[in-house]
Amino acid sequence: TFNDLIIDISLFRPGPVKSDMIAPFLNSRHGFTAADVIHPDLAPILQETEGVVVFHEQVISIISVMTGISLAAADEKRRALGDRAGQQEVCDWFFTQALSRGYELKVITKIWDVLRAFASFGFCKAHAAAFALPSYLLLR
Repeated sequence: TFNDLIIDISLFRPGPVKSDMIAPFLNSRHGFTAADVIHPDLAPILQETEGVVVFHEQVISIISVMTGISLAAADEKRRALGDRAGQQEVCDWFFTQALSRGYELKVITKIWDVLRAFASFGFCKAHAAAFALPSYLLLR
């Protein structure tokens, strides 16, 4: 499907590759394993990508849900992940905020590992869609 092409293009960006999202995606997509959404609050965000973070929009939504900030503010945090100083600042803030909202440390740590590896090296879904369209039209 067109959405499959969007996901495939986005999976092969440095962020998803670095955070080891390809094998879990493929294993879940083909029914070898169940999707690991880490926490039920994240299920709607990660449903279309088999429990793995593929798009910038997912990073933004995860930060928003786990910390209670707006999507606009979460996008600012996502952007700050792109440099070392910003990443450490976001880390300190993220753990404090997520703990205060009742998330367990092991959940926060697992999510943070994904967010840190993803950093700003992912793809927004609209960009991936623009790249997927010529391929989709050729395959039709």
